[in-house]
Amino acid sequence: MTIDDPSKKLDKITDEFASQIKAEYPENSQVPAKEQDIGILAHEIYETMRDFKEAIIEYLKQA
Repeated sequence: MTIDDPSKKLDKITDEFASQIKAEYPENSQVPAKEQDIGILAHEIYETMRDFKEAIIEYLKQA
């Protein structure tokens, strides 16, 4: 495995996160954020960080 493999995987995870957040919270929206919105965002960040951790550990195990 080369460094490009985890880099591509991390890029994919980041792109998926951005896509999900943009779908949930469109740019230039005038709708105020609610407490539920913060919970959704926190969950998405948690999932993304978990995916990052798994990708990095996978790479380190194969290195």
